[in-house]
Amino acid sequence: HVHRIHVHLATLAELESWRPAFAEILSGEESARADRMHPGTPRELFVAGRGWLRTLLGAASGTAPGRIEFESEPGGRPVAVAPAELPRFSVSHSGEVVAIALGSGHPVGVDVELVGPRGDPLDLARRWFGEDEVRALARLAPAARTAAFRRAWCRKEAVLKALGVGLSDGLGDVPVGLEPGRADVRPIRVRGRDLHLCDLPERLGVAGAVAAEGAPFELVVHARPGADPRPG
Repeated sequence: HVHRIHVHLATLAELESWRPAFAEILSGEESARADRMHPGTPRELFVAGRGWLRTLLGAASGTAPGRIEFESEPGGRPVAVAPAELPRFSVSHSGEVVAIALGSGHPVGVDVELVGPRGDPLDLARRWFGEDEVRALARLAPAARTAAFRRAWCRKEAVLKALGVGLSDGLGDVPVGLEPGRADVRPIRVRGRDLHLCDLPERLGVAGAVAAEGAPFELVVHARPGADPRPG
């Protein structure tokens, strides 16, 4: 049985009409955290991301969104723990785009990044990537480096999220390749653990990737907020 990972993408503008409902289902701790944030995009992204996550998890499991409880694993990865068995999830946002991945059973990671230059890709690669990857990036035409760096960054961060570890552990030992976006789900072995990785199609001005431990998965991308959230 090939399990499905559903990735839901939306902009803050698309989620705007849902904001009052999202505010109603946040926990007391989440509401207090939002109140401590500066008004504007960071607060809006947090409320929209957590409210939409609760909504999707609730629809996928038949659970009232406000009753869902979260806790953090030792590496800091949040998981939904109550009141029922809930899908594994991962959340990412860039600019004003929110991405939520839901999968059944296997830890999952998603990362999205805005399309466009964000600093010199070679300088960033020297700081974060392995030596072979830096050399491969340097061999590309300057015009191609930004997109290649972004693809690799999304892949690496999706893998680390699926593993439940942070960027502080480094990215140099996460070999993901610099090739253009691929629609296939391919195996990857990182730090002695077996995962599968797939690039997301460019939508809403972001590029991205999704990864999961274990067996291959089928990727389903929803680029509108009302899509069916049930993982297969």
